[in-house]
Amino acid sequence: MLQRLFKPLKGKIDLVLLNACYSSTQAIEISKFDTYVVGYNLPIGDAAAIQFAQGLYSGLGEGKALDQAFNDAMIVLMTQSPAYAPMVEVWKDGEKLDW
Repeated sequence: MLQRLFKPLKGKIDLVLLNACYSSTQAIEISKFDTYVVGYNLPIGDAAAIQFAQGLYSGLGEGKALDQAFNDAMIVLMTQSPAYAPMVEVWKDGEKLDW
């Protein structure tokens, strides 16, 4: 199903945020369509997921590059909900990135 959904979007979207627990498997598949995908490899608390998303979207809204906005989001998460920081993963072309 993910292939049917994301194959027509290849080259049209840059980022997908799967703001849900255990989403790394889906992130891997979606990232194969030339898209950066952020997902979580374990359960993440609602507040932490919201904090991460706010940090990411704030950085992007300020015109920062994706890796810089991701760094901003991680700083927010590490200061407000540090236990959840190791659960965040970024994928591109089916490979986990080391950001």
